[in-house]
Amino acid sequence: MIKKVVSETMLALLIISMLIFGFNIQTVEAGPTTIIVPDDYPTIQGAVNATSSGDVVYVRVGTYYERVLIKEKSISLIGENSSTTIIDSLWFGIPIEVRIAERVNVTGFTIMNSGNQWRSTMIFESWPESGILLWNSDECNISGNNITDNYFGLTIYSSWLGSWNNTVRGNLVTNNWEMGVFLSGHHETGVAYGENTIVENTIINNWKGLGSYLQADNRIYHNNFINNTSPFYLSGSMDIWDDGYPSGGNYWSNYTGIDLLGGSYQNETGSDGIGDTPYLIDIDNQDNYPLMNPWSPIMGDVNGDGIVDIFDIGSISSHWYPGPPIGPLGYNAIADINNDLAVDIFDIGITSAHWGETW
Repeated sequence: MIKKVVSETMLALLIISMLIFGFNIQTVEAGPTTIIVPDDYPTIQGAVNATSSGDVVYVRVGTYYERVLIKEKSISLIGENSSTTIIDSLWFGIPIEVRIAERVNVTGFTIMNSGNQWRSTMIFESWPESGILLWNSDECNISGNNITDNYFGLTIYSSWLGSWNNTVRGNLVTNNWEMGVFLSGHHETGVAYGENTIVENTIINNWKGLGSYLQADNRIYHNNFINNTSPFYLSGSMDIWDDGYPSGGNYWSNYTGIDLLGGSYQNETGSDGIGDTPYLIDIDNQDNYPLMNPWSPIMGDVNGDGIVDIFDIGSISSHWYPGPPIGPLGYNAIADINNDLAVDIFDIGITSAHWGETW
């Protein structure tokens, strides 16, 4: 009798629970998918076509003769090793094109042998074939790649939609026939686009190091411009070429200034690794704090002030991001110390290990 009462009571409670909570049952959405090339798909483009926003395409070591298009989706394209995971378009077209997309990450590749043509549309848009092209795309991260032997190395192109808040960080951009990095607006819009960040890249042995056309407020600092035939090309742009003092600007191999003084006005006794006079680019652009030696980043110096300290921990915490899928707040590449597409406890660990280091 007692067992019967207990059983009936439990059944009643179960039915009541189902009635109370049954209407709150939600469908569990599938998490991000990682697609591996060539395990899952033989080509990178095939894998990209199979993705949804938030997914990851991981590419094993090898040479892939492809022209990869990422259009209107937010994904991460990750190479196994930047020296030996190669995308080669065989001197035709664009090895990696990101078109009308947001929050795309590309890291860990050698990208080479683009075509050498200018492309155009019926509305007077034109852009060069490049190793990587961001075409009207926002909040993308291009980091840790070797971009070499292309017509233009990397181009960020803005027309009517604009390309905003992209980060180009820690790439080796070398031996490109025309320009290493090109930031380009569209003359028909009458609007100066920009607000991209170009940081910690080595731009070496290109015909022109960096070009900026109809741009404004791009932040360009802690790059090494070495042995380019011309270090820059500018037209109609007003960009920011340093990160203030004492963080500094860029290293220019053709800078002829000296370093006898220090301080934010370079009028204090003692050298500080920053040139005493600005590096003049044109009437509207100058690097106020050119570096006397090539930039070599300190692991963990997130805010770029030359010392690893509590402020860097704070910067990492403020950009905390557990990884793909790319969230609405986006991903901050500079806070991602170990370049694993997440800003998390591992980045704090690396920062702590380098605590107190300075440059």
